[in-house]
Amino acid sequence: MMKAGMKSGSEKKPPIYDVPALRKAVGVLELLAASEEPLGVSEISRQVEIPKNMAFRLLVTLDDLGWIRQADSKPRYQLTLAPFRLFARPITRHGLTAACHAPLRWLHKNCREMVYVGILHNRQALNIQVIDGVKPIRVAAEVGSTFDLHCTAHGKVLLAHAPEGFRKDTLSGALRRYTAQTVTDPEVLEKELQQIRERGYGLNNEEYGRGLIGIAAPVFDEEGGIQAAMGVFTATMNLSMEEMEREVGPLVMKAAEWASLNSTARE
Repeated sequence: MMKAGMKSGSEKKPPIYDVPALRKAVGVLELLAASEEPLGVSEISRQVEIPKNMAFRLLVTLDDLGWIRQADSKPRYQLTLAPFRLFARPITRHGLTAACHAPLRWLHKNCREMVYVGILHNRQALNIQVIDGVKPIRVAAEVGSTFDLHCTAHGKVLLAHAPEGFRKDTLSGALRRYTAQTVTDPEVLEKELQQIRERGYGLNNEEYGRGLIGIAAPVFDEEGGIQAAMGVFTATMNLSMEEMEREVGPLVMKAAEWASLNSTARE
C-alpha cells in the first residue's frame, strides 16, 4: 500500500526544485567523460538532447571554469583534469581516515583523553575523526567541528606546515582573541610556527578556551606534505600543560608518525 502523497515508479516526476540547466551540464560532463575522443557542439547537442545554442553556452561556461577545454579549432571539446582532482578529494580523505584509524585508537587507549584528527578546510581546522575521552572531566568536540588555526594545537600544526603564502596571508588577517592567552601578534605566531616545525608538535595553552589545553603533531604524505594533524584535547583539571607536553607529547608524535607511515603505504 502506498502512503498518501506518494507516487508509483511510473508516475515519478522531477523534484519541484529541479534545475534543468544543471542536469544538462552534468549530462555534458558525463558524455565527455565517457568519450575517448573530443566531441563537437553538434554531437554533444544531439546526444544530450539539447539545442545547439544551449550546448554551446554550457561548453563556453565549463571552459571558462576550467572543467573542459577546446581540443582543436573545429572546435571539439574534452575534459580537463579539474573534475577528477575535485572528486578525488573524498577518496583521498577516506584513505587518510583509514590510515589514522589504528594510531588514533592506540593514542586514545594510552592517554584516555579526547583524541582527534583535523585537516585544513576553508582556512580552518576541520575535525574528521574524534574519540571522546573516558575520564570524569571531559571536553567535547564532534566530527565536522571547525576551529581557528591560530589558537588551537592542530590548527597551528596545519598552519606551520602550510605553504608560506597561505601562512602569511592567514596571519595578516583578523585573528580573534578568545582568551587572555590567545596570541594575535603575527610576528609572535610566526616564531611559534617555526618552533612547531623544529620540535614536531604544536600546543594550545588555554588559547581557545579557559581551562582547555591541547597538543597535536603532523601527519605527512609520502612527499613530506602535511595531510592532517592528530592531537589530544583536555581540561587543565585532568592535566597541566607541563604534564601534557611531557607525558602525552611523545604519544601524540608516535601516533602521528604511525599514521604518516600508514598513509605512505597506501599510496
